[in-house]
Amino acid sequence: MTQQPYFRCDPGNLCEGAKCCSSIETPVTLSVGDYLRLGEATGRSPVEVWHEVGDVSVTKTNEKNQWLILLGLLHDPCPYLTPNLKCGVYDHRPLGCASFPFFSFLFSRSDVAYYTSGGYDCMSNVQLSKDQRRFAQELKGIMSDEASIEQHLFWQENPPVVQLRAEEGIDNYVDQAVSLQMTRDPEGNHQRSKRLQQTVFFIHEHSRQRIPVSMDQYRACLRSIFYVIYRDAITQRFENLDEQAIRSYQGTTARLRRLFKKEQARNPLRVIQR
Repeated sequence: MTQQPYFRCDPGNLCEGAKCCSSIETPVTLSVGDYLRLGEATGRSPVEVWHEVGDVSVTKTNEKNQWLILLGLLHDPCPYLTPNLKCGVYDHRPLGCASFPFFSFLFSRSDVAYYTSGGYDCMSNVQLSKDQRRFAQELKGIMSDEASIEQHLFWQENPPVVQLRAEEGIDNYVDQAVSLQMTRDPEGNHQRSKRLQQTVFFIHEHSRQRIPVSMDQYRACLRSIFYVIYRDAITQRFENLDEQAIRSYQGTTARLRRLFKKEQARNPLRVIQR
């Protein structure tokens, strides 16, 4: 029996563009450590990263109609994707980016089927090498540790949670977001204002014409709305990061750098690089 080839990332050949860096299906959740590392890579503070390219991540909880708000990154396309489809911050790339699509192969085979049906040919009829599996397992441990640090030292055990019970529930949040953004940008010229305007138009048109909205589209709308609503509160949390938190993330960052260094010493696991 012929062995399946190992996964490799080859944007432009195995997918249209760098699909995982720009598609609505693959928004990435970031850790506070990711923001610190992106700030280091770009010469910006975590607050500046949050204001310039940050986003929220929205995740459905096990409770009915309840959504968890965490940190994310703009993804239409990723602001760090270069014109030649390389990662401009590869050595500092977010954990969620480094994990894709390895976690899908290891922990969620249904995701593999979903992505391959959506044009991710890089995931079709391939397997992970032993090195790729070890990389993913070590990365999972770092992600778990950073999630614990974030829950305790950034969110103080209380990350934002919202209830969306019906269509009128999202309308209330839309009104709140529009009001806040008009206060921040009365002329409506900022990219965040334009993004919110597009979201409002999308919601109203789909509602008026009774056009079904996919879950990916719905999540994209929520990200646009809740970034505006939680922008200031999350800014304050970044500004309040203390030395204990920063030292904790320095520890996980050192582990991540060692892992990336080992990855690069082997045969490349991916083609996308700086």
